[in-house]
Amino acid sequence: MPASFRYPATAELWLSARTRVPEHPTYPIDPETDRGRHYLTVLGRLPPGISLAEAQSQLRVVQERIAREHPDEDGDVGAMLVPLREQIFGPVRPLLLALLGIAGLLLGVAWANVAHLFLARTATRSHEVAIRVALGATRASLWKLHFVEALVIASVAAAGGLAIAAFLAPALVAASPQANSLPSPRI
Repeated sequence: MPASFRYPATAELWLSARTRVPEHPTYPIDPETDRGRHYLTVLGRLPPGISLAEAQSQLRVVQERIAREHPDEDGDVGAMLVPLREQIFGPVRPLLLALLGIAGLLLGVAWANVAHLFLARTATRSHEVAIRVALGATRASLWKLHFVEALVIASVAAAGGLAIAAFLAPALVAASPQANSLPSPRI
């Protein structure tokens, strides 16, 4: 995995598959030769050009070979490939997309509301605008004034929204019911 990769669950340790802890007091059996424990979860990336179906068929070949070599321990054990996005979101993905659509609709209503508030504010400032025009202000300078005011308000709102999103996004991902578990490949 690349150094920037972060799985939503907190990983306690990343090891290669061949790592062995010698003389571990609670697990004295060599994990490479112990066929009775199926506790490993494997997370990986498919190489470029390999589809999920191709990888699943290659995995099936490996499963069958292991089942033939160790029928008593691994005869009924299987593995399957599941895309990480599907594992995390699973059957709730359509609901999350609907919520995203509702949030977008709510955002559109909020934008329309703010636009109307700016129009109302501009209408109530007609006396101020008339004074500025009387003092020699051009249309461009009036538009610039209103644009800068709107830009300042929008920038403050965007900064606040980004700060809230940066704080809540990791918590939302960690709260996902499936974020802390991957399918058990049983290999």
